[in-house]
Amino acid sequence: WCNNLKLECFRPIIYEMGYGEVTAPPYDTLTDDEKDILLKNPYNIMHLTRSSSTGECRKNLEKWIDEGILKSVEKDSLIILRQRYTYEGSFYERVGVIGTVNVDDPSNKMLEHEGTIPEFVEERKSHIMNLGAQTEPVFIIISSSSLHSVLQNIMIKKGCSNSYEEPKGLWNDICILSEKDEIQKIKDEIEGKIPIIADGHHRYNAMKKISAETGGRISRMLVYVTSLESEATRIGEV
Repeated sequence: WCNNLKLECFRPIIYEMGYGEVTAPPYDTLTDDEKDILLKNPYNIMHLTRSSSTGECRKNLEKWIDEGILKSVEKDSLIILRQRYTYEGSFYERVGVIGTVNVDDPSNKMLEHEGTIPEFVEERKSHIMNLGAQTEPVFIIISSSSLHSVLQNIMIKKGCSNSYEEPKGLWNDICILSEKDEIQKIKDEIEGKIPIIADGHHRYNAMKKISAETGGRISRMLVYVTSLESEATRIGEV
């Protein structure tokens, strides 16, 4: 392995109205009743990810942008995401950062631990291309004993207080970061680490196919990077 992980900024499209009513837990953790409840909100993110067709998802995305429900951040940014939750009676906190990586860059090669199913890769590829956006970052873990504290200190310094609760009691704090000095601190902490995919193998392989088929024109993949050493990075039993 000769990795030199390079995290880059992007221009997020975010909800103008806040996040509490429009987010959704991972799809495969929801019951049918929970999915029905979430879809009753006409602006829930599931209308972009789980509608009956990608054409419908694209129409929803364009409509929400036109209506001002979604807006684009004007500056190149990273997003710090802190998540707090209770599991089996204990409280946990995990901090990570959302950015992009170039899947064409050999130094960004991801360490995979799962096989993929070709039809699912094709499904993810089709959805991303037809939607024209990435709504779910690939979950990446790296070995870093100090990433947590670097991100926490930046959040404290900026006084980030954009908090919301997802269904099932997961609290999130979001900090949109565009200051060059702070961004460089994060890049320096992440650079050179080996990226391990914790979740999102099919999306990763879909993005590699998209890049190959577009001649590298679309090659930047949305990722969420956190520390393997964080006590809140839970590894489930198989």
